[in-house]
Amino acid sequence: MEEEPVAPPEMITHPSHQQHKLRLVTTTCDMPFRCDGCMEPGDGPRYRCDGCNFDMHTFCAKLPATLHHPMYAGRTFTFYAKPPAPSGRRNCDACGDPVRGFVYHCSGANLNLHPCCASLQGPITLDGHDFDVRAPRKCSLCKKEKGPDRELWCYHTNINGEGVYLHVACVKHLAGKRWQAGREKKHGGQIMLASEELMMKEGPLKSISSEQDRIVVGGVVRIIISVIFGDPTANKGDNAKVALSLQGLADLFSIQS
Repeated sequence: MEEEPVAPPEMITHPSHQQHKLRLVTTTCDMPFRCDGCMEPGDGPRYRCDGCNFDMHTFCAKLPATLHHPMYAGRTFTFYAKPPAPSGRRNCDACGDPVRGFVYHCSGANLNLHPCCASLQGPITLDGHDFDVRAPRKCSLCKKEKGPDRELWCYHTNINGEGVYLHVACVKHLAGKRWQAGREKKHGGQIMLASEELMMKEGPLKSISSEQDRIVVGGVVRIIISVIFGDPTANKGDNAKVALSLQGLADLFSIQS
Protein backbone atom coordinates (compact mmCIF):
# COMPACT_ATOMS: atom_id res chain seq x y z
CA MET A 1 0.00 0.00 0.00
CA GLU A 2 1.32 3.41 -0.96
CA GLU A 3 2.05 5.70 1.95
CA GLU A 4 0.01 8.87 2.32
CA PRO A 5 2.12 11.95 1.55
CA VAL A 6 3.25 13.87 4.62
CA ALA A 7 2.20 17.51 4.63
CA PRO A 8 5.20 19.88 4.81
CA PRO A 9 5.51 21.86 8.06
CA GLU A 10 4.06 25.36 8.17
CA MET A 11 7.30 26.92 9.43
CA ILE A 12 10.93 25.78 9.09
CA THR A 13 14.44 26.99 9.70
CA HIS A 14 17.09 26.45 7.05
CA PRO A 15 20.89 26.80 7.14
CA SER A 16 20.88 29.03 4.07
CA HIS A 17 18.66 31.61 5.82
CA GLN A 18 19.38 31.23 9.50
CA GLN A 19 18.31 34.75 10.52
CA HIS A 20 14.57 34.11 10.02
CA LYS A 21 12.12 31.25 9.85
CA LEU A 22 10.58 30.39 6.50
CA ARG A 23 6.80 30.24 6.11
CA LEU A 24 5.04 27.75 3.83
CA VAL A 25 3.13 29.49 1.04
CA THR A 26 0.69 27.23 -0.79
CA THR A 27 -1.23 29.64 -3.01
CA THR A 28 -0.66 29.01 -6.71
CA CYS A 29 -1.60 32.47 -8.02
CA ASP A 30 1.37 34.27 -6.45
CA MET A 31 4.06 35.62 -8.75
CA PRO A 32 6.52 32.95 -9.93
CA PHE A 33 9.78 32.95 -8.01
CA ARG A 34 13.42 31.99 -8.30
CA CYS A 35 14.52 29.56 -5.59
CA ASP A 36 17.25 31.12 -3.45
CA GLY A 37 18.63 27.64 -2.82
CA CYS A 38 19.15 26.10 -6.26
CA MET A 39 18.66 29.44 -8.08
CA GLU A 40 16.25 27.75 -10.48
CA PRO A 41 12.71 28.90 -11.45
CA GLY A 42 9.75 27.94 -9.30
CA ASP A 43 6.00 28.33 -9.41
CA GLY A 44 3.42 27.51 -6.76
CA PRO A 45 4.12 26.29 -3.20
CA ARG A 46 7.37 27.44 -1.63
CA TYR A 47 8.94 28.43 1.66
CA ARG A 48 9.28 32.18 2.01
CA CYS A 49 10.65 34.96 4.18
CA ASP A 50 8.61 38.04 3.29
CA GLY A 51 10.95 40.49 5.01
CA CYS A 52 13.96 39.33 3.01
CA ASN A 53 12.13 38.39 -0.21
CA PHE A 54 13.66 34.91 0.16
CA ASP A 55 12.01 31.93 -1.55
CA MET A 56 12.84 28.25 -1.64
CA HIS A 57 11.31 25.24 -3.37
CA THR A 58 9.66 23.02 -0.77
CA PHE A 59 11.79 20.22 -2.23
CA CYS A 60 15.04 22.16 -1.84
CA ALA A 61 14.23 22.81 1.82
CA LYS A 62 14.73 19.14 2.76
CA LEU A 63 17.35 17.66 0.47
CA PRO A 64 19.16 14.41 1.40
CA ALA A 65 22.95 14.47 1.71
CA THR A 66 23.39 11.91 -1.08
CA LEU A 67 21.27 10.28 -3.77
CA HIS A 68 21.40 7.72 -6.55
CA HIS A 69 19.68 7.99 -9.91
CA PRO A 70 18.74 5.14 -12.28
CA MET A 71 20.20 7.08 -15.20
CA TYR A 72 23.64 6.61 -13.63
CA ALA A 73 23.70 3.16 -12.07
CA GLY A 74 26.39 2.73 -9.44
CA ARG A 75 27.06 6.46 -9.13
CA THR A 76 26.62 8.43 -5.92
CA PHE A 77 25.67 12.10 -6.01
CA THR A 78 26.60 14.33 -3.08
CA PHE A 79 24.78 17.53 -2.17
CA TYR A 80 26.67 20.83 -2.35
CA ALA A 81 25.22 24.17 -1.28
CA LYS A 82 27.40 25.81 -3.94
CA PRO A 83 28.81 24.33 -7.14
CA PRO A 84 32.19 22.71 -6.46
CA ALA A 85 35.25 24.15 -8.18
CA PRO A 86 35.61 25.11 -10.90
CA SER A 87 32.44 27.12 -10.21
CA GLY A 88 30.77 29.00 -13.02
CA ARG A 89 31.51 26.20 -15.48
CA ARG A 90 29.03 23.54 -14.48
CA ASN A 91 25.81 22.59 -16.23
CA CYS A 92 23.04 20.23 -15.19
CA ASP A 93 23.35 16.91 -17.02
CA ALA A 94 19.56 16.56 -17.12
CA CYS A 95 18.38 19.90 -18.54
CA GLY A 96 21.66 21.45 -19.73
CA ASP A 97 21.19 24.74 -17.86
CA PRO A 98 23.98 26.26 -15.73
CA VAL A 99 24.33 25.26 -12.08
CA ARG A 100 24.29 28.37 -9.88
CA GLY A 101 23.27 27.15 -6.43
CA PHE A 102 22.31 23.86 -4.73
CA VAL A 103 23.56 20.93 -6.77
CA TYR A 104 24.08 17.18 -6.64
CA HIS A 105 27.57 16.36 -7.89
CA CYS A 106 29.20 13.03 -8.73
CA SER A 107 32.95 13.55 -8.56
CA GLY A 108 33.75 10.14 -10.05
CA ALA A 109 32.00 10.91 -13.33
CA ASN A 110 31.94 14.72 -13.09
CA LEU A 111 28.14 14.81 -13.29
CA ASN A 112 25.88 17.55 -11.97
CA LEU A 113 22.13 17.64 -11.37
CA HIS A 114 19.85 20.42 -10.23
CA PRO A 115 17.96 19.06 -7.19
CA CYS A 116 14.58 19.27 -8.91
CA CYS A 117 15.93 17.68 -12.09
CA ALA A 118 17.43 14.89 -9.97
CA SER A 119 13.93 14.06 -8.75
CA LEU A 120 12.79 13.20 -12.29
CA GLN A 121 12.31 9.45 -12.47
CA GLY A 122 10.75 7.00 -14.86
CA PRO A 123 8.73 5.62 -16.27
CA ILE A 124 5.75 7.97 -16.25
CA THR A 125 2.70 5.94 -17.24
CA LEU A 126 -0.29 7.64 -18.84
CA ASP A 127 -3.22 5.80 -20.41
CA GLY A 128 -1.11 2.67 -20.83
CA HIS A 129 1.90 4.44 -22.39
CA ASP A 130 5.22 4.22 -20.52
CA PHE A 131 7.42 7.30 -20.96
CA ASP A 132 10.87 6.28 -19.76
CA VAL A 133 13.80 8.62 -19.21
CA ARG A 134 16.93 7.67 -21.13
CA ALA A 135 19.86 8.93 -23.15
CA PRO A 136 19.00 11.35 -25.96
CA ARG A 137 17.31 10.69 -29.26
CA LYS A 138 15.99 13.11 -31.87
CA CYS A 139 13.52 15.24 -29.93
CA SER A 140 9.95 15.59 -31.19
CA LEU A 141 10.01 19.26 -30.15
CA CYS A 142 13.38 20.67 -31.25
CA LYS A 143 14.07 17.99 -33.91
CA LYS A 144 17.66 17.68 -32.63
CA GLU A 145 19.39 14.79 -30.91
CA LYS A 146 21.38 16.74 -28.34
CA GLY A 147 22.29 20.22 -27.22
CA PRO A 148 25.19 22.25 -28.56
CA ASP A 149 27.75 20.79 -26.15
CA ARG A 150 26.20 17.86 -24.29
CA GLU A 151 23.68 15.05 -24.34
CA LEU A 152 20.28 15.77 -22.81
CA TRP A 153 17.83 13.62 -20.90
CA CYS A 154 14.89 12.49 -22.98
CA TYR A 155 11.50 10.90 -22.20
CA HIS A 156 10.43 8.36 -24.79
CA THR A 157 7.45 6.24 -25.76
CA ASN A 158 5.84 4.75 -28.86
CA ILE A 159 2.34 5.83 -29.87
CA ASN A 160 0.74 3.92 -32.74
CA GLY A 161 4.17 2.88 -33.96
CA GLU A 162 5.58 6.41 -33.86
CA GLY A 163 8.42 7.27 -31.49
CA VAL A 164 7.79 10.31 -29.27
CA TYR A 165 10.87 11.89 -27.68
CA LEU A 166 10.80 14.81 -25.27
CA HIS A 167 14.02 16.48 -24.18
CA VAL A 168 13.77 17.65 -20.59
CA ALA A 169 15.60 20.78 -21.75
CA CYS A 170 12.96 21.55 -24.40
CA VAL A 171 10.08 21.07 -21.98
CA LYS A 172 11.84 23.34 -19.48
CA HIS A 173 12.48 25.96 -22.16
CA LEU A 174 8.82 26.07 -23.22
CA ALA A 175 7.63 26.34 -19.62
CA GLY A 176 10.36 28.88 -18.88
CA LYS A 177 8.89 31.31 -21.39
CA ARG A 178 5.55 31.03 -19.61
CA TRP A 179 7.33 31.43 -16.25
CA GLN A 180 8.90 34.68 -17.43
CA ALA A 181 5.54 35.93 -18.68
CA GLY A 182 4.08 35.15 -15.26
CA ARG A 183 6.86 37.15 -13.62
CA GLU A 184 6.07 40.13 -15.80
CA LYS A 185 2.34 39.85 -15.09
CA LYS A 186 3.04 39.09 -11.39
CA HIS A 187 0.71 36.11 -11.54
CA GLY A 188 1.51 32.43 -11.16
CA GLY A 189 0.03 29.33 -12.73
CA GLN A 190 1.17 30.21 -16.25
CA ILE A 191 3.77 27.48 -16.77
CA MET A 192 1.22 24.74 -17.42
CA LEU A 193 0.00 26.62 -20.49
CA ALA A 194 3.10 25.23 -22.20
CA SER A 195 1.58 21.74 -22.10
CA GLU A 196 -1.63 23.00 -23.68
CA GLU A 197 0.34 24.61 -26.51
CA LEU A 198 1.83 21.22 -27.36
CA MET A 199 -1.61 19.63 -27.62
CA MET A 200 -2.87 22.08 -30.24
CA LYS A 201 -3.56 20.56 -33.65
CA GLU A 202 -0.94 22.79 -35.34
CA GLY A 203 1.48 22.71 -32.40
CA PRO A 204 4.96 21.13 -32.22
CA LEU A 205 3.41 17.65 -31.95
CA LYS A 206 1.17 18.03 -35.00
CA SER A 207 2.62 14.80 -36.44
CA ILE A 208 0.54 12.99 -33.80
CA SER A 209 -2.82 12.96 -35.57
CA SER A 210 -4.94 11.74 -32.67
CA GLU A 211 -6.15 14.44 -30.26
CA GLN A 212 -6.36 11.84 -27.50
CA ASP A 213 -2.72 10.88 -28.00
CA ARG A 214 -1.69 14.54 -27.90
CA ILE A 215 -3.57 14.83 -24.59
CA VAL A 216 -1.49 11.95 -23.21
CA VAL A 217 1.78 13.56 -24.31
CA GLY A 218 0.59 16.88 -22.89
CA GLY A 219 -0.07 15.14 -19.58
CA VAL A 220 3.50 13.84 -19.45
CA VAL A 221 4.81 17.31 -20.25
CA ARG A 222 2.69 18.67 -17.40
CA ILE A 223 4.26 16.21 -14.96
CA ILE A 224 7.80 17.01 -16.13
CA ILE A 225 7.10 20.73 -15.73
CA SER A 226 5.72 20.21 -12.23
CA VAL A 227 8.80 18.31 -11.13
CA ILE A 228 11.50 20.59 -12.56
CA PHE A 229 9.72 23.69 -11.25
CA GLY A 230 9.68 22.32 -7.74
CA ASP A 231 6.92 19.75 -7.20
CA PRO A 232 8.56 16.29 -7.26
CA THR A 233 5.37 14.67 -5.91
CA ALA A 234 3.99 14.94 -9.44
CA ASN A 235 6.30 12.07 -10.40
CA LYS A 236 5.57 9.77 -7.46
CA GLY A 237 3.49 6.63 -7.32
CA ASP A 238 3.81 2.87 -7.19
CA ASN A 239 7.25 1.95 -8.57
CA ALA A 240 7.81 5.64 -9.44
CA LYS A 241 4.95 5.50 -11.93
CA VAL A 242 2.17 8.04 -12.30
CA ALA A 243 -1.02 6.45 -13.56
CA LEU A 244 -3.63 8.90 -14.87
CA SER A 245 -6.70 8.08 -16.91
CA LEU A 246 -7.30 9.60 -20.32
CA GLN A 247 -10.67 10.95 -19.16
CA GLY A 248 -8.96 12.54 -16.17
CA LEU A 249 -6.52 14.30 -18.46
CA ALA A 250 -9.32 15.43 -20.75
CA ASP A 251 -11.15 16.91 -17.78
CA LEU A 252 -7.91 18.48 -16.53
CA PHE A 253 -7.28 20.24 -19.83
CA SER A 254 -10.99 20.97 -20.50
CA ILE A 255 -10.82 19.01 -23.73
CA GLN A 256 -13.60 16.66 -24.75
CA SER A 257 -12.30 13.21 -25.69
